[in-house]
Amino acid sequence: MNNLNIFSVVSVTVSIVMAVLSFINVNRQKTASLINDQEKFVRELNLKTNDEVIDNLFNLLEILKNYRTLDTSYKFFQGNEKEINKEFNEKYWNINRSFFSQIFTIESIFLKRNIILKKHLHDFNILKASGLNADKYFWDIKTRVDRGSNLKDIIQEVRQAQIQAEEVINQTENLIIKIQNDFMGHLYKQNNARKPKPPGF
Repeated sequence: MNNLNIFSVVSVTVSIVMAVLSFINVNRQKTASLINDQEKFVRELNLKTNDEVIDNLFNLLEILKNYRTLDTSYKFFQGNEKEINKEFNEKYWNINRSFFSQIFTIESIFLKRNIILKKHLHDFNILKASGLNADKYFWDIKTRVDRGSNLKDIIQEVRQAQIQAEEVINQTENLIIKIQNDFMGHLYKQNNARKPKPPGF
């Protein structure tokens, strides 16, 4: 084999090796790019979920805090007993409708993002059950008012129901903190977890 043939064989071999190496390198780049895209998608979806669920939990928190004012009709409203009872009913209905609407909204988020939020689903279900229990207290009071009881005669029952609602408020606040820690705690290198506050005002 003369030198020209040897050179040709070497050139072809080198070309094949370079082509193979180039192919491998392109595949590695594509794989790395795909992994980066997937990781970016996961990060962005996690942050979007975090924002969405926390915003809606905060809205629920604001609704629940309205339970704290249900006895102000008795304390401050100037009018007769019929007017006081009417204001209580109107306030309760506004809270009741908003509470159930917000609970259903949060449930839909947990359903849509179950793979992300499943570790917090148990806490949310406890919160929901506590909220429904507190609402039952107020519903019973409303029923008594509708049947002719004066709010001032059952104000202690109202305040007991408010204590139940306060526990739900604490649970909601704690769930907000837990979700923040889960999604963003590592970014800020801190842990805001806390023990629930005791019930009451």
